Amino acid sequence: MKEIKENIPEKYKQAVHEIAESLLAGFVCFFNPDSLEVESLPKMLLEDPEEYESMTGESRENEEKKHEKWKKYIEIDPLDSSEAFRIMENFAEQVVDQHLQNKLITALNNRKPFANFKMVVEGSEYREHWFQFRQQAYERHVWDLIQMDIEELN
Repeated sequence: MKEIKENIPEKYKQAVHEIAESLLAGFVCFFNPDSLEVESLPKMLLEDPEEYESMTGESRENEEKKHEKWKKYIEIDPLDSSEAFRIMENFAEQVVDQHLQNKLITALNNRKPFANFKMVVEGSEYREHWFQFRQQAYERHVWDLIQMDIEELN
């Protein structure tokens, strides 16, 4: 597996890693390219604060958001389902174990592909490899977005 972090400048590695992990958890991230600060907020809080409060019991609507005070920031949304699906397909394609590869491809081509893929991969010896692969794919995605936005902001 190619190590994506070698393409990310050292000063951005920690922020990219943190953002990727937050995206995996379904958060929207805000990145300050000057200070390298990251703010992660639940997507539902941003989209529907009242629904967020009714589901969690937390009222964060009036809570101060750090990114609103920054001069500039990059907003990074969680991957949509087609992008996440593509990551699973890419992983399945590179699995060496032909039997497992067939099971993963079958899972992706049937109903409930996300749940079925998870069930197959988590019951395999490739479980940790999947987590690393997915993390690196998310980091690659985050770094691509940051690079594009930094160029536009400057």
